[in-house]
Amino acid sequence: MKTTLSFATLLLSGAALFAQAERTFQTKYEAGKTWVITSTRVLDLDLTVTDLENQKTGRQEKADIREKYEREFRKVEAGRPSQVRVKVLEDRHKSAPGPLEGMEILIDSAGANGAGLTPEQKGAFRLEEDFEAILPANAVKVGDKWNLNHRDVAKFVLDTFSIAPGAEGSGACELLSIQKVGDREVAQIQVDLDLKGRSTTEWELRASVSGTLTYDLTNGRPEKLDLHGELRASGEEKDDKKQVVATVEGRGILTIINTYESR
Repeated sequence: MKTTLSFATLLLSGAALFAQAERTFQTKYEAGKTWVITSTRVLDLDLTVTDLENQKTGRQEKADIREKYEREFRKVEAGRPSQVRVKVLEDRHKSAPGPLEGMEILIDSAGANGAGLTPEQKGAFRLEEDFEAILPANAVKVGDKWNLNHRDVAKFVLDTFSIAPGAEGSGACELLSIQKVGDREVAQIQVDLDLKGRSTTEWELRASVSGTLTYDLTNGRPEKLDLHGELRASGEEKDDKKQVVATVEGRGILTIINTYESR
């Protein structure tokens, strides 16, 4: 008995086969190419401040940072960038210009160099972007999951948050889907991260964030990283003589959105 599959059945069967195929996430760095990266980080924090007389007051703080910069890959060796020129197009803190706006930085294996860069600022610039820590090391298919090791999560923390070295964390990822967008294959990766560390102001921080990384498999580059979650903070406030004058604790809502374009 001969049966004819409907168009819908064929379409769904094809989608299933498409989803079952394994894919390798290999970022394609090309010498002479430039990426334009826009990064937005917003934190709304509600704090309780307790002074030495145990008097409590509430305080709200908001961080709103927008950065836009070019990354020109001047040298690529064995598929990895070995020299990158960064031009900071925007560095905005609550709409006011930040200290990096207009700077040009050259990054190579020896580190970052640029006129006026502080040692702390130099440490924030690396040859590779933070999204690299999320990508799977092996080929995966839709539904596959992988964990991020401590080093990967720590790298992501240092690249994305103002947290001092020594941060701890755990992360889990899952390949949610692969879709055809024109002539490209575009993947969606679910990202769940739990982070623990100390801020550069020596506050204890804990963050739980979740979201997605949209990745262009055909062209080998990310399109968007979209994370949302909660941040908890606790620490001490000190006066000019480094004496503790109050303790602080609170929680807030954290949003991180990065977009990537290639030129």
